[in-house]
Amino acid sequence: MFGYFKDVYDRLVHIEGKLDGLQNSCNEIKGVCNETRIRVTHMEERANLFWDRTKPAEMMYGIEAYIQNDFLMKNNPEQVLQSDYYKKSAMIKDLLKVYRIVDEHSWLHIGSNGDGGYVIVNDLDKYESKVLYGFGVSDDVSFEEYFADKGFEIFLYDHTVAAPPIEHPRFHFNKFGVIGKKDINQPELKTIEEIMNDNNHADCKNIFLKCDIEGYEIGVLNNLAEDKLNKFAQIVFELHYLTDIDKLDEINAALSKLNKTHRLVHVHINNCSRATYIGDLMVSDAIEVTYVRASDYEFETMDSYVSGQFDYKNFYHRPERIFAYSK
Repeated sequence: MFGYFKDVYDRLVHIEGKLDGLQNSCNEIKGVCNETRIRVTHMEERANLFWDRTKPAEMMYGIEAYIQNDFLMKNNPEQVLQSDYYKKSAMIKDLLKVYRIVDEHSWLHIGSNGDGGYVIVNDLDKYESKVLYGFGVSDDVSFEEYFADKGFEIFLYDHTVAAPPIEHPRFHFNKFGVIGKKDINQPELKTIEEIMNDNNHADCKNIFLKCDIEGYEIGVLNNLAEDKLNKFAQIVFELHYLTDIDKLDEINAALSKLNKTHRLVHVHINNCSRATYIGDLMVSDAIEVTYVRASDYEFETMDSYVSGQFDYKNFYHRPERIFAYSK
């Protein structure tokens, strides 16, 4: 009788072991399912992001606007060429003439090989104060990190994030945004003059400025005093709203002012931005520009310009868009 119960007991132990193994297998399957669910969710998020950035009309470089413009130019070109939209866009085109630096110099692409990177003139040795202002942090500080590793003190400003995505001993983060004119109803935004005074930089002569603030750059440039603007030896920023007719007067004023103290030396079109066509112009909504202080170099005008050297596409899965003009 004892042998019989011993055999039953052994069988129960064996079954229990099998059940444990089955439970482990179920847990593994559950883990795989969870991981798959996370991956699917991530893929859905990426797909949604891709769709948001590449809506059909934008994917085709504004094909609807191209067809409409082509029809108007064939049937009533004067209506297009005499329109405020064309005249103001043509003025901006003239203000975005690129200069060639005559003096010996070299170029650097700094930051991520995509959105967040910029082309600069490699003259960092002259920045005795070694100060960079970075307005607009978001989730990429690869540009600022390069400068920090070169010994620059980096003053980061962004009221939309809690902190930079990475830490660095030379990062000084401030949860404020930047604005052209002080607005008591927006205490989270400061003017550049306020920020320079806060940091005791009012007397600094060679500051590097990097700015990606989703359109606020227009008001900042229009309201920054020329003597303060001239403190920045080199400026890289993304210029927005170039297809918005309501913004073109402000943009013209901002670029006219900037051209008094600085020279445009590099342009790259953000291929995530939408494009439209007006007359003989293709206008992209956002471009990345590099300006250097006019007093620092000798320049000559360029009868033609084609972008592309040292540049990377902002969005890898879309074709590059070329900024070009000729006399």
